[in-house]
Amino acid sequence: MIFFLAILSGCLKEDLKQPYKGFEPVDINDGWILSNPSAESIDSLSLDQVYRYLYNNDDYWMTKSLLVFRNAKTGGGSYIKDDEDRTRIDAVWSCTKQVTTS
Repeated sequence: MIFFLAILSGCLKEDLKQPYKGFEPVDINDGWILSNPSAESIDSLSLDQVYRYLYNNDDYWMTKSLLVFRNAKTGGGSYIKDDEDRTRIDAVWSCTKQVTTS
């Protein structure tokens, strides 16, 4: 019985992360102004480390995207599971989390 549950729980875990390709935002005509980290005084090397950590850490297997905004501009974005998630309508019910830093 325990063996069966282990197999079942393995099936429930989505492990469909794409390979890391960077975090340059893509213009999808959604009204956001695109920028880059250095133009918004964001350390791009540190930001790259954050993205790599997210992609390489199995604890975040449910994460679909990580977007970075500063000064009302998109400074970075990556869709971990599927690039189509940029425009796919999906119910998130309080799944979106905001992190603010200085």
